[in-house]
Amino acid sequence: MATNLIGVCQACGRRLEFSVEHSGQSISCPHCGRPTRLKPAPPELIEAAPPDVAPSQPLAASETEPEPDATQRRLQRSYLKLAIVTVILLALLIGLVQVAEWLRNQAHQP
Repeated sequence: MATNLIGVCQACGRRLEFSVEHSGQSISCPHCGRPTRLKPAPPELIEAAPPDVAPSQPLAASETEPEPDATQRRLQRSYLKLAIVTVILLALLIGLVQVAEWLRNQAHQP
């Protein structure tokens, strides 16, 4: 049985699974179609690979990886939530400062 390695496309960042026989080769990413170079296999895997193993398919796209668009939307929603919380906290801080000034003014009036 051939050992599979896991790499990442340098263009789109998606996960790629490939056999030891294809390590170090340049291929077209099955996700984005742009060229990417597969990482080289560790020497101990190359030496352990049986010589009579027929090459498998160059890549098998990972089905568990989310689409880049979905990941980007999730990240944008997180940034939006962070911005909303920041605005709310800033408004509360400004309100507290105004209340403190009002209380200070009330204390100094006869």
